[in-house]
Amino acid sequence: MRVILILTLVLAGMCGCSKNADFGCAENLKTRITIGAPMDVAEAAVKECGLEYSLDRSGKVLHAVKRGEKKGMTQESRVILITFDQSDKVSSIDVKPEYTGP
Repeated sequence: MRVILILTLVLAGMCGCSKNADFGCAENLKTRITIGAPMDVAEAAVKECGLEYSLDRSGKVLHAVKRGEKKGMTQESRVILITFDQSDKVSSIDVKPEYTGP
């Protein structure tokens, strides 16, 4: 009985790790891009992660998405919103999970 419980816990842990690995680069953008970094540095970091993104230079906003695999009827993604101040320096970085489905 203990062996089954231990195997179940190990498998659950492995599933959790592989799920987070899909979003690792997106999740780490908060540590890779510092507040006060130039707009070009933030854009380069987002490109390096291979994220879909759009940069509105006049609106001072970079919006990026990392889409996960579709599982059943739902899909998990990470949405990144980076805002810039008047001198085109990073003022905030927000990374949120998003779930889409029926």
